[in-house]
Amino acid sequence: MTRSSQGKYYLIEESILSSALFKTVRVKELLADGAARTITEAVDKVGVSRSVYYKYKDHIFPFYKTSEERILSLSIQVEDQPGALSQILKVLADSGANILIINQGIPVHTIANVSIMFDTSNMVWDVEKLINRIVDIKSVKSLEPMGEKDKHKEG
Repeated sequence: MTRSSQGKYYLIEESILSSALFKTVRVKELLADGAARTITEAVDKVGVSRSVYYKYKDHIFPFYKTSEERILSLSIQVEDQPGALSQILKVLADSGANILIINQGIPVHTIANVSIMFDTSNMVWDVEKLINRIVDIKSVKSLEPMGEKDKHKEG
């Protein structure tokens, strides 16, 4: 998700996804799990073209249904400027999110990668509102939700 993108999110049962969208999600899973080390390797395993993968990769994300506490991870690219991370953390605090892990990389060409994992169980906002508030921060250049999963289950 980029700053200019203000799209809404929908939950869609995977059985109605087009083959291209389903395969794009599968490529992302192979890369995340380490079952494929490169995009080329992953698209070959799944049987989709690189162009299809690149067309959809920034617009579809897996969502893992849970019955108890939920964990959400955000991958954010932010300008390296004083207070940038603080503004993101304030939005998370205002939402009622419980931050579990924060990882900020060293800035490269004035952009730092920030990963934040948090528990959504006690949030007073929905995830869409939270994401839109973070994306509206001037120093945020892009944001990608990484998925939800039950923090008590491994595998």
